[in-house]
Amino acid sequence: MVIRDRLIALIYRIVIFSLGLWTVVVQFATNAVNNFWGGFGNYATIVTIFALVIILAEIIANAIGMKEKRNTIAPGVVPFLFHGALVLLASLAVTHPFYCYFSMIDYMKADTFLYSFLSFIAFPLAIVLDWILFGEKGTVKWSYGMFPLFIPIFYFLFSLMRKLLVSGSTYSTLVFDPNTFLMSSYLPDAFSAGNGWAGVFISILTLFGIIVLMDFTIILVNNLLARRYTRETGY
Repeated sequence: MVIRDRLIALIYRIVIFSLGLWTVVVQFATNAVNNFWGGFGNYATIVTIFALVIILAEIIANAIGMKEKRNTIAPGVVPFLFHGALVLLASLAVTHPFYCYFSMIDYMKADTFLYSFLSFIAFPLAIVLDWILFGEKGTVKWSYGMFPLFIPIFYFLFSLMRKLLVSGSTYSTLVFDPNTFLMSSYLPDAFSAGNGWAGVFISILTLFGIIVLMDFTIILVNNLLARRYTRETGY
């Protein structure tokens, strides 16, 4: 069941766009206190900003449709871009507990509760609801599943190379740092092998595997909701 009322969709997307802006502000306030540009090295911030751009495009498309008195909602400004934002945010919410486990961070620390709640629960959930309520199902091809994978791959390579080439503070997160796994007191010994680099690759492969699983699961659910696999029965 898709809600095709453009006014309702417009209001909802303005609300989640505002929520996303608040999320980005909190992300920068948390992670870029002394270095504004350093805030862009945070994966959650990159994904949130990407989703915000897509939602803004949807708001503009909705407004244009209302002005032209269209009664249906377009499947998306660019369907594979919205799919990318949906997958990246949904997988961010799912992978964050695993990231916390690998890097020995409390999932919901009191001092960063608002940051975690907005970044990994509230905003991703709002985007998922947007897809459920307003997304035209059956518009996502299996080939679209490749697009959301480029951002985490690029981020991994960027962070890894910066960690190797730049001394001092870096944009790298804890799972890209072998010292994280050398100092771990509760992860299996396999993570500390190779001076901690085994832990880097085990954690990265695990997190990336979850993203891939979420990506193609969402495509499958999209097709199931569109009844693409329902056989036509003749009477």
